[in-house]
Amino acid sequence: MTKRKKYTTNDEILEELSLYHKTGMISEKLFFIFYNMCIGIGNKPCFINYTFKEDMVSEAYVKCINVVPKFDMSRPNPFGYFTTVIHNTFWTRIKKYKKESEYREIMKEKLFEEVVTRHSKVIDIRALFDDPEFSDQD
Repeated sequence: MTKRKKYTTNDEILEELSLYHKTGMISEKLFFIFYNMCIGIGNKPCFINYTFKEDMVSEAYVKCINVVPKFDMSRPNPFGYFTTVIHNTFWTRIKKYKKESEYREIMKEKLFEEVVTRHSKVIDIRALFDDPEFSDQD
């Protein structure tokens, strides 16, 4: 069985992070590393079938860029740190989407009930006009 090629190593990430701490600018290589990590984790079986996977990937990508200044260079495993950041961002987005979906369903039900009650009132009013007891014709 052949070993899959990793898209990055801890040494590469540490090198790019130390470059960031020296210059204050994130290199293209670090952007590319984060992008590949987000895509790779997004293709895991637990995330692959979500329709909003692109949104999850882009949110995680932005989150990785935002936490670069907070990264402690004494940590020996930056790959694990950023993988955890990506996972947490994905799960947060999934929870947020589920909450929005539940809210959407509640609003659909309320709208449906409102339309049904309005429609039934219209039918009741028409029934009154058709009733000979309330007719104006003598």
